[in-house]
Amino acid sequence: MNEIPPLLDELQLLTEYANTEILKKASVLDCECPRNLSQILAAVRDFQKYEQACIHKSEKDRETHEWLYQAGINLDQMLSATIIQLARLEGMIDSENRIVQHPLSPL
Repeated sequence: MNEIPPLLDELQLLTEYANTEILKKASVLDCECPRNLSQILAAVRDFQKYEQACIHKSEKDRETHEWLYQAGINLDQMLSATIIQLARLEGMIDSENRIVQHPLSPL
C-alpha cells in the first residue's frame, strides 16, 4: 500500500510536498487565496532563516532573536493550519488527509 505523504511535519508546519501539491490543485480556482497564503508562508520561512542566522551573530541580542525566531514558528504553524483548512474547504484534501484532484479540475 502506498504511504500517504504527510501534510505537516513534526512541528506542525506545512511540508514542501503539501504546499506544492495544494498550489497545483488550486490552480483551477478563480480565488488567489491559496497562492497569497503560500507567498506569506514563504516570507515567514525566510524570516525564520534570517533570525536563525542572527541568533549566532550577536550574543548581546541572542535572546531577542530567539524570541523572534519562535514567533516565526508560531506564524508558520498558524499559516500551515490555515492553508490546510482552506484546501479542505475547497475539496482538495479528503477525510483521510490525502491531497486529491480539485472537483473543478478537468480530468
